[in-house]
Amino acid sequence: MLMPPNNPAHLHALTVVGQSMYSPTGSQSFNDGDLLYIDPQKQAVNGSLVIAKLTEADGEVFRQLAITRDGKRYLKALNPLWPEPITPMNPSASIGGVVVYKVSGVA
Repeated sequence: MLMPPNNPAHLHALTVVGQSMYSPTGSQSFNDGDLLYIDPQKQAVNGSLVIAKLTEADGEVFRQLAITRDGKRYLKALNPLWPEPITPMNPSASIGGVVVYKVSGVA
């Protein structure tokens, strides 16, 4: 559940770009233009909504973190029609923060 920031001093905000995290039937959905508050200090766990830096990609991506029992990490798009719904994270990929709050339709 996304909660409003109670200590916004260390948070930063990003705007959702694209439809990879739009889910027409899911309990969580994010549209192009939604504003996300990111906590870089929060521990990312299985199921966290995260901002991640992949070494193969320019910039950061917004996805849901999936961690297998053997510790492998994947990034999952919530959009069931997304062309690449699951992206493996290589060991040098990093999590830049966990999404803690969303403001819909800002842009």
